[in-house]
Amino acid sequence: MVLPKKQHIEVVFYRARVLLSSEGSRNYLSFLWWIIDPLMELCIFYAVFGLVMRRGGPEFIAELLTGIFIIRLFISATNSAPSLLIHSERVLLSVAIPKYIFSAAHTVTCSFKFVFLLLTLCIFLLLLGVKPHLSFLMIAPITLIYIAFTLGIAMLLSGITPFIPDFAMLYPKLSMLLYWGSGVFFKPEDYISPDYIPWFNANPIAGFITAYRNCLLHGVTDFKLLGYLIFVSLLSLIVGYGFLANFDKKFPRIVAQR
Repeated sequence: MVLPKKQHIEVVFYRARVLLSSEGSRNYLSFLWWIIDPLMELCIFYAVFGLVMRRGGPEFIAELLTGIFIIRLFISATNSAPSLLIHSERVLLSVAIPKYIFSAAHTVTCSFKFVFLLLTLCIFLLLLGVKPHLSFLMIAPITLIYIAFTLGIAMLLSGITPFIPDFAMLYPKLSMLLYWGSGVFFKPEDYISPDYIPWFNANPIAGFITAYRNCLLHGVTDFKLLGYLIFVSLLSLIVGYGFLANFDKKFPRIVAQR
């Protein structure tokens, strides 16, 4: 398996800058939508779960806000990933370029927006009365691990779809299942026995949401959970990159036949 080259990494970040610039110029509110969109989700879900269904305690808004902001990276980066190579047919047929560049540039773009969201989340939490503490510093390593995991999954998804085109239609339904089943709208401890919490956090998305809530809201770090997330993230990177590298020369022909 050939490792990424320096010039290819430069292409990834250049393409990410182009994508960010293009996205910012398409709407009147430009980059403000990075904040407006998740805040609209917060209002909707708080109205449903907090007001109508009367669920959640005093910390419900902070828990909900954290869940919605944190899952944003994975959903935004992976929902478009299955179509990246298919929609890049012209480039694939004209330039010999490593195929991981497409998913890597897309993930870097989403990661940049996510870091901006994280800073905004910290401000909102402080306004909600959450006291800053040293565990806030754990945001940096957790975010690097989270981005690595997301990149690995994005690469794998982009490689699967040329072989199974229908997967591009199926994956959004699977991501919706992750959205609703990973503890975004509830505290796992309120509904799941403590004996089964580790199994719940075996879902990496649920694990990352728990890790962020621990360091931001509760001032603790579960190093056992963090070790598991590091392992899963490295595994996803190896599998995703390895899959694309293995079929690198076959993708142009496969995409052209679709």
